Amino acid sequence: VIVTPPKSVDSSNLGGTAATHLERLGFSLLATDAPLLWKSLDRAQKQSWVNQLMTLATKCSATVNPNVKGGDSLDIRPYVKIKSIAGGSVRDCAYMSGIMFRKTVAHKRMAKELIHPRILLMSGGIEFTRSENRFASLEILLEQEDKYTEILVGKILKLQPDLVLVRRSVSR
Repeated sequence: VIVTPPKSVDSSNLGGTAATHLERLGFSLLATDAPLLWKSLDRAQKQSWVNQLMTLATKCSATVNPNVKGGDSLDIRPYVKIKSIAGGSVRDCAYMSGIMFRKTVAHKRMAKELIHPRILLMSGGIEFTRSENRFASLEILLEQEDKYTEILVGKILKLQPDLVLVRRSVSR
């Protein structure tokens, strides 16, 4: 039996080879997953889209750091959400790290961006639940609801959250 030593890998060219492979993969993905866009672009525009896609993918893979020893999957797709908004251009593409919500604020004075927020997560709702088996006056029920809501809001305000996320409905 003759054993030949393995060929040494040229590590200086490995980065270039990987980049070329990723670029070809980007061209292939855009051609198959966005055929209408792909057909409408010239060669320079296609290259621009692929470059942007590779930049975003590189940032994403560098940012997401799953804890494999702790049971996380090595595949980063469950930890990443790709959102496309119609009408944008290649220059409008952006990578955003963190948790994003696409909701409007309740009124104009609310902050649109929070840095290091205190977040309160509520599994229920902020509402008074009435028992259906008992008869009661409407005035008494409204009074009980107001008092209960006042107590609950007081407890929430003591925690001084910047953001409250509620699973169910919120009483006005």
